Amino acid sequence: MTVSPNPGAGGDFLAGVSCISASTCVAVGHDGKVAGGPTKSLVEMLQAGSWKAASTASPGTGNNFLLGAFCFSAQFCVAVGWQTPLSDNPTKTLVETFNGHTWSLSTSPSP
Repeated sequence: MTVSPNPGAGGDFLAGVSCISASTCVAVGHDGKVAGGPTKSLVEMLQAGSWKAASTASPGTGNNFLLGAFCFSAQFCVAVGWQTPLSDNPTKTLVETFNGHTWSLSTSPSP
């Protein structure tokens, strides 16, 4: 068993994983709410046998959830989910991409 870094204060949730090898994987989900604050996207990366939390793009001030990921290589991954603004705005799609160094937001349609 490998222990994940569990960066939140509790309630962290992993929903999807993509591996390009036995020692290189990306797991996505959301962190637990801290003191009633919003839920943020969560990415944990397995590299050389050790899990580390990655800094994500988590847009806006609302809740962000990542549900799935697919890595084409160690230099390119895509994670998908949704974001819910704290205002009365509707839920929107959320796509974050990894370029081998950082996670960033990608434009996606929200019909």
